[in-house]
Amino acid sequence: MSVSGEKATVAKNDQNWRISYSTDEGDVFGDFSTDWKEDGNNRSSVTEFNKSDGNKDFKISISVNNVDDSSKILKVIILSDGNKNHKMVFASSSDYFKNSKDNILQGDLSAFEGTYSNDYLEKAIAESNFTLYGYKREDYYKDITSVFPRLSYQDGYWIFWSGSMHAQFKLDKSKTPKKNNGYYEFYFVGENRNAIIGQELVLTFIPANETGPDNEKTQENRILYGKSYLRPYSADWWKFYQHDTISEVDLDIEAIENGDISTLVGIWRNGRGNELIINSDGSTGDGNRIKVIKDSSKKSSVPYVSLQTGHTSAAIGLFKIGFKNPMGDQSDSSRPRLVITQSAGNYDKDFYYYRVKSSDSH
Repeated sequence: MSVSGEKATVAKNDQNWRISYSTDEGDVFGDFSTDWKEDGNNRSSVTEFNKSDGNKDFKISISVNNVDDSSKILKVIILSDGNKNHKMVFASSSDYFKNSKDNILQGDLSAFEGTYSNDYLEKAIAESNFTLYGYKREDYYKDITSVFPRLSYQDGYWIFWSGSMHAQFKLDKSKTPKKNNGYYEFYFVGENRNAIIGQELVLTFIPANETGPDNEKTQENRILYGKSYLRPYSADWWKFYQHDTISEVDLDIEAIENGDISTLVGIWRNGRGNELIINSDGSTGDGNRIKVIKDSSKKSSVPYVSLQTGHTSAAIGLFKIGFKNPMGDQSDSSRPRLVITQSAGNYDKDFYYYRVKSSDSH
């Protein structure tokens, strides 16, 4: 049965299987095969799912836990096309839904499956005139980008896609998750070169209406990735920014120090007319590279990144909105600013770089 009481029936169908269930739109069935993988006392299968309405975007995930103990065996079937609003979950025991939070500690992250975002990322995209990371406006409108973080279940593992950094992590089943107050910490490991294969990542999962490490409580599930709090993605998020008065996106210093430079990406220009173009991969318009400095805000009175130019380098000072140069400030502190320098000082106002608005870039 599902969380709302609907029942599903699974039966043999020639060489495959068929599951039948009811929705608000009527009775539905779908055909599938199985591809079982063993993990100790558990079994799992993830395969294509062909629905009776012709939709072939769905996959069916089946997990069978405690297979050697008939008194404790639990079967869970998840039908999903990646859209959380379309997902159906059926379990052989109603206790599965009553104890969904406890099931998280058993490695079941289905309550958090889906795509995520936050205000910083959405503002950065809007401020770029919806061209951030090389995409077009229509790509963001149609939700066909790889920019947003995502948690999905693939081939028996929970997979976390970091979004714009294109780093992929897989749940480390060998490490036991932890529960702190009302939220959960899980260990993932890097699965591609962007993540560094084998590198450990701790993700914090905060259920709706539970207080997170930031002492905030929301009505939505959240994920803490590095220093960034992520909330569920809304396909219509961009409609909020369809106005002429888009506030300028601020620099997210914590995210930058942890490798997410999305709020740095764009065209910057100083009072002397010099331009600095920063691309999403860390390269600059003139062929140099941006190197992130971990905890730069603790090492210097002004947080910074390094601008690598051949065998030499310079610092790019990062000034958030409202943050003033402690050595003296001649800039417009109501806007985010950058300074390229070899040493700290009280710089002339023309030394400061400001983000070029889309209307000024032509």
